[in-house]
Amino acid sequence: MNIMKRTGEAAFETVIEAHLLYHSYTSVSGEGFERKRAIFLD
Repeated sequence: MNIMKRTGEAAFETVIEAHLLYHSYTSVSGEGFERKRAIFLD
């Protein structure tokens, strides 16, 4: 595997997400997220 690919931003995000999920965080869908105000709509 190419070293740049292993250490790229996507790989970093994957590691962070895995760590958070392992430590009781919950993954949510981006559906309903309003980027302009950075909030989830009800």
